[in-house]
Amino acid sequence: MLYQSIPPSIVNKLGLQATQEIRASATMVQDTSTQKNAGIISAIDEISVSIQQAPDVPAYFEFEPVTEALLQVLNIDHTQKQSFYKAIIIPNILYTSESTEIKKQIKFDALYFTKTNTLIINTVSQSYIDKIAPILAKKLIESTYKSAITVNTPAPKIAILENDAYIKLMQKKESERKAYYQKTIKEIESSIQTATNDIQKLTEAINADEKEYARYETYGKQWMTNCETTLNKEDTMCTEGQSKIDASLKKLQELKSTYETQIQALNIYKPKATASLKQWQHAYQEFLKDPITPEYQAGMFESPNNIYIKWNPTLHPQFSYYINTIMHELLHYEHPNTKTEFPVYLEEGITDYVTTKLTRKLLAKQTLTTPTIEYTGYKELVNIIERLNQKMTEDRLLQEYFNRNTTQIQALVDTTYKKGTYTKLTQLGNQLYFTPLSDTNTKSELIGEITNILP
Repeated sequence: MLYQSIPPSIVNKLGLQATQEIRASATMVQDTSTQKNAGIISAIDEISVSIQQAPDVPAYFEFEPVTEALLQVLNIDHTQKQSFYKAIIIPNILYTSESTEIKKQIKFDALYFTKTNTLIINTVSQSYIDKIAPILAKKLIESTYKSAITVNTPAPKIAILENDAYIKLMQKKESERKAYYQKTIKEIESSIQTATNDIQKLTEAINADEKEYARYETYGKQWMTNCETTLNKEDTMCTEGQSKIDASLKKLQELKSTYETQIQALNIYKPKATASLKQWQHAYQEFLKDPITPEYQAGMFESPNNIYIKWNPTLHPQFSYYINTIMHELLHYEHPNTKTEFPVYLEEGITDYVTTKLTRKLLAKQTLTTPTIEYTGYKELVNIIERLNQKMTEDRLLQEYFNRNTTQIQALVDTTYKKGTYTKLTQLGNQLYFTPLSDTNTKSELIGEITNILP
């Protein structure tokens, strides 16, 4: 309505002025001689150094980068109060056919505006990912979770790999995963066999105990009969002897009760272990059919200090995708499973929860579009973390994650829900992690069980 209330002659005049400014801005965006005076950097090495030295995470844009670059040159910030000319006229002129033709002629890979600490990426390339993405990833983590990055930790070696090189690494990891399945199945089979053997031994022990009880009970009665005949029922020797006989018989009863309790526990354990074994065997067979897991499709951390990122511009043309992936692997590097055996579902679930949150923060400053891109490869595991955070404080959970303190996380979960929840959740969560993507039925069953124990 405000636009319509202004005389057309003034609107046209302002439109011509805007077009002229857009043309001049287009020249500045591409002309290195004028960029310097305007505080604009286009050289990749200089951008890398400048971002590294900047005190904060830069405002980041990757959607409609040319238009965003022009808005930066024109000093238009949609988050701030602007004049009618900047808020209405210029943005409208930016989308006219004439301006569209101007924008088509603008070519640049990346621009960094030093005055506003703003980075705009127009071309996604391996060199830009290699030199800029790791810096942004680290700054993003530090900006929200200061304790997540160890100050004295040397920088990891990050390699951006073409498909063939990455496949070779995947094959190595798949062999490791296969060995893990075999090891887990063997351990469960061994535990079931041990339980069976223990039940047999305990049953034999109960039989021996019962025989000993009957023998000693008969002996005790005969001894007391002789004592009472020879001495007197009230004689100290007889009363003390009866007490000793009763105490011995009581110990035999208690021992039998202990054996029976142990057998009961083993009989409860065996069917559960057998069911778990069947699930692991099924997951292993599905894995052999389709040995593809989500974490190996984007990047991987290989101890002690190697991070590998898969370069796939066809499937993932967004620069932020690679920032997200590097953040994920960087957190693995900073917090490896060396001191404690951190459950894998928590390891990947919390890591992806954190990186998803930080990527949303990075993309939240887009002014021309609202991105809905989600890069997580562990959606089900992230859902577990989000479910936990509904009843527990996120800060506490993440604190113990960064500290690698499974004891405190177990106490936190069991206190919030009920005792034993953490153990059951870990069993189900780890199994969900190892279930192949193609086995949707098993995944659904596991998710249902997890939902039941985390109401």
